[in-house]
Amino acid sequence: MEATLQQLAQLSSELAEGLESREPEELEEYMLQRGRLFQQLMDWEPTAAEKVRHKELVAHILELDKQIASRMEQLRDEAETELNKISHGRTVKNTYDTAPQYYDSQFFDKRK
Repeated sequence: MEATLQQLAQLSSELAEGLESREPEELEEYMLQRGRLFQQLMDWEPTAAEKVRHKELVAHILELDKQIASRMEQLRDEAETELNKISHGRTVKNTYDTAPQYYDSQFFDKRK
């Protein structure tokens, strides 16, 4: 299980490098791999000595996770803003598209 912790730390470190330029797809792949590693760790019951030995590594992983989560929230907020713009644009477009249109109207001029 130590190898699994090391893999998780390496995976998190690799993603954290250049985090601001990462695409959402890269974050999604990271989350899938991270999920698999966490599933393996869930079956592990470390001894007290193992907990002490891996305490710093786990703290490092948690710190990286905070940075990654922050970036994911930033991407979510950007996506939400763009979706709101699109939704507003559709609303405005539909307002103009559904305006009553008067075809075949007639005009009567009353002249004396």
